[in-house]
Amino acid sequence: MTGFILAPQKNDVYELNLKDDVYTLYKIKKIVSDTIYFWPSKFQTDQASGLSDIADKGDKGFDESITVGFPKVKLLEMHKTGAIIAVDRK
Repeated sequence: MTGFILAPQKNDVYELNLKDDVYTLYKIKKIVSDTIYFWPSKFQTDQASGLSDIADKGDKGFDESITVGFPKVKLLEMHKTGAIIAVDRK
């Protein structure tokens, strides 16, 4: 998974544990230098197993009116602490 973080691609979907019992998805909108910008999901779930239900909503499940950016260094830190559960690349 570290490889996906270091070499991100547009439309990669990150499974995130935002805090205890709060899980969601972020989809890469664009990459500018060492910063990755995401569209957050409109939905959250209280279990990691619920992320598949959110993913099933497809592109319409992401809020394209909001953009959240993280430097790669921060994403690597989030991976090490368990905040990033997985990265889905299609």
